Amino acid sequence: MNQRNIRLILQYDGTDYIGWQRQPAYRGCSIQETVEKALARTLYHPVSLDASGRTDAGVHAFAQVANFRTENPIPCPGLFLSLNHLLPPDILVREVSEAEPDFHARLLARAKTYRYCLCQGRLPLWDRRWAWDLGKKLDLELMQKAAVSFIGEHDFRSFTVSSCRAKSFSRRIESIRIWKPEEDKNEMPWKIFPGTLLIEVTGSGFLQKMVRLMVARLVAIGKKELPPEAIAEYLAGKRQTPAPPAPPQGLMLWEVRY
Repeated sequence: MNQRNIRLILQYDGTDYIGWQRQPAYRGCSIQETVEKALARTLYHPVSLDASGRTDAGVHAFAQVANFRTENPIPCPGLFLSLNHLLPPDILVREVSEAEPDFHARLLARAKTYRYCLCQGRLPLWDRRWAWDLGKKLDLELMQKAAVSFIGEHDFRSFTVSSCRAKSFSRRIESIRIWKPEEDKNEMPWKIFPGTLLIEVTGSGFLQKMVRLMVARLVAIGKKELPPEAIAEYLAGKRQTPAPPAPPQGLMLWEVRY
């Protein structure tokens, strides 16, 4: 039988998962493992998924891309229905399609876009899984001014964690914007919270916790705890002060480009 290469676009709420990547059972349940189990039940053979990237524990996805190979002839519409029937409510398959034989979700990704949701007001308890509940107004203009320093190719070793094992810390940021989505309801797949700010970052690739550390320092600038020029100083290695990353619940993998 001919081997097929199947592409999935997945949406998930990462709150109750240890992240995308499959890990030893004692660490908890991953998105990858959950989807692979549903695929195995549908296709009657083990499946190994390749994804565009590994989201951390608690991080969400609006359009995670993954692919796998199978000789099972089940049509894509049937696979779509079966997976969404078997998967838990916090994981949704948005699309199933036949991919080119050489398609690889991670290796061929040209750019990824992440969005981070900040709330300057006070969130109800049940909404706190979707945003960083700051409860404090930020200086948007200062944050926008500082964010420009991220554009281009830089050494981002000051924007990752010590456990990062990347061979190179050089990454290219194509664009970054910070705005209030109050009037544009299409800007987010969830409701707009009081005092919402969105930070959107598009780049060729990202280091471990890189976006969350970028957000954390932009928030510090918005609180006037750091000057706007601090971003350029971190990138140049002139400022070394460590900072914890922004909480995972505000982060969402928004789009992957090929």
